[in-house]
Amino acid sequence: MMVDQSEGPITVVATLHPKPGYSGEVREALLAVAPRVHHEHGCELYAVHEAADRFVVVEKWATRGDLAAHTEADNMATLNASLEARLSKEPDVQVLDPVPAGDERLGAI
Repeated sequence: MMVDQSEGPITVVATLHPKPGYSGEVREALLAVAPRVHHEHGCELYAVHEAADRFVVVEKWATRGDLAAHTEADNMATLNASLEARLSKEPDVQVLDPVPAGDERLGAI
């Protein structure tokens, strides 16, 4: 059963798959936007991770409203323009509600 936590923190996990030869450009675009996203209202975490064939961005927003504002922000428009034609498929973006478990310091992002 999913719990509506619309006023609580929201976690986002976005996976991006660069086309062959474009990993460097995708990496640069993500690293360029991160400091600006960190200053957006409600941003509690915006962390870029890399694997051999993908980038994973883990985000935490104070509220769904803050996340909604982020998706409409100039920072995202800039990032989307930078990624255009550089990804092998659409980003997989998962918006997740926390389910705290165990130790409160370790059981939720």
